[in-house]
Amino acid sequence: MGGGGSKGYGPPPREFIDYYPHCANSKGNFQIIVTDGKETYTEPLEWDGKAIVVGRSSTAGATIKVADEGTSAQHLEFRWVSKHECWQAKDMGSSKGTRILRSERQDPASVPDKLDPETPFNIESITVFHCGISTFVALVPTAKKIGLICTKNDEATVTNLKVGDFVPFTNVLSMGREPSPSGQKCLRFPGVSNISGAHCCIERNGKHWELTDSDATHKTVIAGHKLTKGGNVPLWPGATLTFGHKEKNFDSASTIHMKVMMQFS
Repeated sequence: MGGGGSKGYGPPPREFIDYYPHCANSKGNFQIIVTDGKETYTEPLEWDGKAIVVGRSSTAGATIKVADEGTSAQHLEFRWVSKHECWQAKDMGSSKGTRILRSERQDPASVPDKLDPETPFNIESITVFHCGISTFVALVPTAKKIGLICTKNDEATVTNLKVGDFVPFTNVLSMGREPSPSGQKCLRFPGVSNISGAHCCIERNGKHWELTDSDATHKTVIAGHKLTKGGNVPLWPGATLTFGHKEKNFDSASTIHMKVMMQFS
């Protein structure tokens, strides 16, 4: 996937809608998240007058290139409109059109099922667009705070972490059996043999957060994908991180599940 932002694995598109609360447009403090079923791309949206174009061909003008044969060369455009003080989305005459995955909070009278190529759409809340076959584009607010909530822990007898426990942090959180060597805040699992001493780390990168593998033996899984050695991926709210697998081939269930929670105001 082309572009200058951060790349990684993609979330299920419904996860965006189920997680995000209704959020009024916040003076352009949004980021764009694009997943084509293979990779995810994310970057903050800058209201500098330049359009962001999602499509299959960078030579045709797409600033975010996706590997989806059902997506047109130039498919979907986003532009900040000062007059309305909001972002606008516009289908660029794509062959398959652009659908809107409307949430229960969005009024069908004001949020159509499909974009009209002749009429730009004012984005006033969290909005997810479906382009081509497997490409989903979400405009979401830049998160102010982040934390993890435990949704499963089969190692509760050897850790202090219980289901429902919330772990807030600011810019960095490391996870593993041992304390962070750099003194960062660390979520420790001292008695869990299937978690490495230094297992993984979440760190703020500009206006978004990234999950980085710390060369863990049993690795970390996000949205069903295991991180490569030393690899990193952008995080999205509602994403589930799993680690502490009993087997290195990941055939067995993981022992600990943590869900990413983000606050936008």
